[in-house]
Amino acid sequence: MLRYCPCMKRNQHSSEAIHADTGQKMTQADLLVSSERLAAALQAQGVGPGDVIGVCSENSLEYCIPVLAALYVGATCAPLSAGYTPRELTHAMSLSGPRLIFCSEGAEPLVREAADRVAGLAEEVVVIGSERKFLRHLTLEMFVSDYVSEQGRPQHFHLHPVEHPKEHVAFIFCSSGTTGLPKGVMITHHNVLSLLANQRYAVEKDNLPLIEGYALGFLPMYHAYGLMTLLYMLEFEATMVVMPHFNPETFLRILQEYKRTSTEHELLVHGEFVSCSLTVHKQFASYVCTGLDTHWTIIPDTSQPPMFLPAMFPVCLDTRETFPEYPAITWYTLVPPILSFLAKHPMVLQYMCFVCVQITWCAMVPPILSFLAKHLMVLQYMCFVCVQVTSCAMVPPILAFLAKHPMVLQYDLRSLTRVGVGAAPVSADLLRQFKNRFPHIGFIRQGYGMTETTLSALGNNTNDHGKLESVGTLVPGMEAKVIDESGRSLGVGQRGELCFRGCIIMKGYVNNPSATSQTIDHEGWLHTGDVGYYDEEGSFYIVDRLKDLIKYKGFQVPPAELEAILMSHPGVMDAAVIGVLDEGAGELPKAFVVKKNANVTAQQLVDYVDGQVSSAKKLRGGVQFVEAIPKNPSGKILRKELRDVVSPKSKL
Repeated sequence: MLRYCPCMKRNQHSSEAIHADTGQKMTQADLLVSSERLAAALQAQGVGPGDVIGVCSENSLEYCIPVLAALYVGATCAPLSAGYTPRELTHAMSLSGPRLIFCSEGAEPLVREAADRVAGLAEEVVVIGSERKFLRHLTLEMFVSDYVSEQGRPQHFHLHPVEHPKEHVAFIFCSSGTTGLPKGVMITHHNVLSLLANQRYAVEKDNLPLIEGYALGFLPMYHAYGLMTLLYMLEFEATMVVMPHFNPETFLRILQEYKRTSTEHELLVHGEFVSCSLTVHKQFASYVCTGLDTHWTIIPDTSQPPMFLPAMFPVCLDTRETFPEYPAITWYTLVPPILSFLAKHPMVLQYMCFVCVQITWCAMVPPILSFLAKHLMVLQYMCFVCVQVTSCAMVPPILAFLAKHPMVLQYDLRSLTRVGVGAAPVSADLLRQFKNRFPHIGFIRQGYGMTETTLSALGNNTNDHGKLESVGTLVPGMEAKVIDESGRSLGVGQRGELCFRGCIIMKGYVNNPSATSQTIDHEGWLHTGDVGYYDEEGSFYIVDRLKDLIKYKGFQVPPAELEAILMSHPGVMDAAVIGVLDEGAGELPKAFVVKKNANVTAQQLVDYVDGQVSSAKKLRGGVQFVEAIPKNPSGKILRKELRDVVSPKSKL
């Protein structure tokens, strides 16, 4: 994990994070300096291996500063939810035992209340991301001020080497807590690096560039899904637009607005020509232009601004070496005549394979059009690449929102080309609805995993083979088996409990050897508690949670199957199914539904489901309409809360 320090030194001017609400930016150079300064302060106070650093904050530009600083000094980072109640945060802190906690200004009262309940923890609480200079409590700048030079650089800081990455715990995440109180999941450096390598492989095997455009980050960073996505973006030089909280309108606005550039990036137009700088990464260009002889020319004359140059081969100006004073920006805004030329002229087809990764942004006004009309050779050697939000990792409720909500149709989301979805099951019908609404999205990666498997143990691109019901095949470095109640391995098409073993399996639950041994057996197999099967091609399918299965007269009824059918009804926005106690049958399937169409009735939905399932799976418990389905931040249905609605004393 120490690779992030040299990685950011290499990429510090090529990517940044942007706050979705304020537009504030933080470059990797800023992040590198801030995290090293904090690491120096931590080392000076004796923080190192064996210590835990807590981070409790909404998503923010500063979130990664204490995360990286903890890794630099060999400590363990414990992300904590700012949305916890005091009781929940107290429990989470008692699991990980943080020595210090870094929190947002808004979360500070919650953190202090919880810290007061746990003796011997959180020696100091440090506020990050606050612009107020006169706080009553310790800020990040105050915390590091004694350990930096007059130039603001860290003093006496050195990276702490991780000698045993398979044993050294990098993160302690809280488990989902769907079956009880959350447990502390210990994720090692080896786990994280294996996950990142698998993510790289998943993209490269589809012949896609690692990063293309901007990524939208709204998944909570305290969750393993959100934080691992953030680390992926850091390693592969992505620019991320950070949303503190998910808001549907903000989400759609960002996806649409980042199809256009910000005016602060505009370069001034001089006379009737365009001042521009072009940056081409040779490795990337040669990869895209396979089989072509790509020429490289560096223009040494810095007395004049860089300009478009007509030539008989692609001309590439390296601004970082030749023209450092001119920013390389990836926007180019066109008016209809130029778009028409690019769309229709046969000459364009001869040259569009030549790739310029970064092209200076410029507004097209009449003098510029006149210039281009006289120098059409310019267009022969350019591929226009827009800075836009092209990828987004999401959870099933967001996928359902995009697939079904009428508000979405008011926004232009054509820039979105890659989607990753996980953390909870996704029905095949929901994926079909999403693909029908967004046919231009060519990469939809669905996966299966859990916090205990460092997220993704299975994954696929749903466009590869049309198996929308499948959650994918094994990722590299992993083994899987399906077992029955006796522990016997099952064959193709036979349903049983999924078990995994390999490089991304957690080290265990912190300070809980009993729970660890119940989950990971003596052979290293992690028992997921999920029911599934695999086909002849090694594709896996999830049926349901073992503990969620409804027992109707001895038959096992998977709620996920009934939920998928309900979600396919045009009048349903969201749905969840549980078992309710029945003296004669044991349990009856009962559905909770959020309406999309106000006219739909409970009986219509009962009939709709009953017409598609066997007798044991019919909704004999009825349908109840609700305003929202209770879910945890990763999208998993909180069935216990629904059971409490039916019977507050229920012990199901």
